[in-house]
Order: sequence, then C-alpha cells, then structure tokens
Amino acid sequence: NGDTTIVSKKGISFGDNCLISWGGLVMDTDFHPIYSRASGCRENNDEQIVVGEKVWIGCKATLLKGACLPNGTIVAANAVVTKAFEEKCTLIGGVNRVIKHDVIWDYE
Repeated sequence: NGDTTIVSKKGISFGDNCLISWGGLVMDTDFHPIYSRASGCRENNDEQIVVGEKVWIGCKATLLKGACLPNGTIVAANAVVTKAFEEKCTLIGGVNRVIKHDVIWDYE
C-alpha cells in the first residue's frame, strides 16, 4: 500500500491475507486524555484494534480505537470504523454502516 498510517499505543493486530489500500489510517489512541469534570475519570481510553483474516480495507478508510473486523470483512473507501462488528462477510461504509451482508472477495 502507499501512505497508510498505523499508530499504536494499546495494540493493533492483523490476521493473515489482509489488503490495505492507500491513504488509510489505523489508530488505537486519541493522543490526548479527556476527563469527566464530575468524576475525574478518563473518558477516552485507548482501545485495541483487531482485524481478522482476509479483510480488505479500501482507500482512505479509517479504523479507530475499538474497531474489530471479523474474517472476510470488506471496508469501503472513505469508511470510518469505530466499533466491533461480529457478523462475518459484511461490507462496511460510511460511519459504522453495514452496506451489504454475505459478501466475499478474491484477488484479481
């Protein structure tokens, strides 16, 4: 790929046979703590990112802390993923939006 940035403070893992296109961002931290004024507790803890096997991440896609992509997932160009997905073989676009179910992809 070209120009994809991976920034890890907590932990980022990729399964086998993943494809990452250009211009992406994978980041498990915000770099700045935000605290609750009332409790003093941190509100934006760093969270691991887990990418399963044979996941295809399109150009300019962003994976942020807490993202979890099961095996066979496709992430569309410019998508933003900020949460865990459990269903296999999905196409994710926009912000955490499943566009299609029961999809597969192959190298061409």
